[in-house]
Amino acid sequence: MRPGWTCARDGRWKMPEFYHWSGDEFQRVQMLLDALGLETGSLQIKCPAAEIAECGSEMDGKRPCRVISIVGAGGKTSTMFQLAKEYAGMGKRVIVTSSTHIFRPDGYEVVLKDQPEWLERLMEFTEKPGGNILVTAAEEMDWKKGKNDNFPCDKAKKKLKGMEPHEIGRLLNYCDVLLIEADGSKGLPVKVPAEHEPVIIPETQVVIGCAGLTAIGEMIQEVCFRSEFLERIRKDGKVTEQLLAEILCSESGTRKNVGKRAYRILLNQLDGSREKGAAEQTAKWIDQWSQKNGKENVTIAASCYLYTKD
Repeated sequence: MRPGWTCARDGRWKMPEFYHWSGDEFQRVQMLLDALGLETGSLQIKCPAAEIAECGSEMDGKRPCRVISIVGAGGKTSTMFQLAKEYAGMGKRVIVTSSTHIFRPDGYEVVLKDQPEWLERLMEFTEKPGGNILVTAAEEMDWKKGKNDNFPCDKAKKKLKGMEPHEIGRLLNYCDVLLIEADGSKGLPVKVPAEHEPVIIPETQVVIGCAGLTAIGEMIQEVCFRSEFLERIRKDGKVTEQLLAEILCSESGTRKNVGKRAYRILLNQLDGSREKGAAEQTAKWIDQWSQKNGKENVTIAASCYLYTKD
C-alpha cells in the first residue's frame, strides 16, 4: 500500500481528506493536525500545572514531548497513525503505543516490552534523526475474530497488548511526540466508557475524542460499545446527531477523565453526503451543548479515508 494512502471499497486509491468545523460548515484542510487545530510548528501545549500536581507527575528535567491520548470509538487507530505520519513529516521522533489492544501495524518498526533488547531499542530510537515512528507494546499475541468483535477482517491476525499507564509515561523520555490509543471499542463506531475507562496518563496534554458517523440512524445496541451505560436512552432507540453530540461532550461520555486538558472532537467516516449532513448537524449540536453548559466551543474536525459513495 502506498504510504499515506487508503484503499476504498471499490479498490481505487485515494488520499485521506480532513475537514475543520468553522462554526457554519466543514472546510477542507491539508492535514489532520490543521483540522484539529493543533500547533504544527512547535510543542507548545503544556499539561496544566494543577493537573500534574493532582496526579503527582514529575515532568521537570524530561525532554519536551507532546503527549496526545485518543479515546472513544470509530477510527482511533487510523487517527493515531495519521497523526504519527504527519508529525514524522515535520521531523519529529514519534512513539505510538496503547493502553488497550491494537492490531500489529504493517510497515512500522515495533518493539515489545517483553523483549530483552527493549531499553536498548528505545535508546537507539532517541539517537535516530527526526522523522521516524516507533510502535511499542507490552507483548504480541495471536488474535482471531470473536462473536462480539466488529472488525472487518475475519482472518487470524497478530495483536499488540497494551502497556500499563506507568510504563507508557516513561516513553516520553525517548521521543518528541507520544501518541496513545487510550480506549477500546471492539471496532464499533460509538462508545460510552465504563467506570475504569478511559486510561489517560497524567502527562497527557491533549485528548482527542473520536466517533464514527456511520452510527447515525442505527440502533444503539448495534453500534454503541457499552450501550448499557446510556441510562436515560432506551436500548431500542437509534443514534441521532444530538445523542452523538451529547456522548462526545459529556464528562460521563467521551470527555470522561479529560479534566483541564485540551480537548478535540474528531468525526470519522465522512464517507458520503449522508455522513456529511450528519457531521454538520452533530457539530451544531456540539456547539449548542457548549453554549448551554457555559463551556468554550470545542474544536471539531472530520475525516474521510475512503472514496465518497456519491
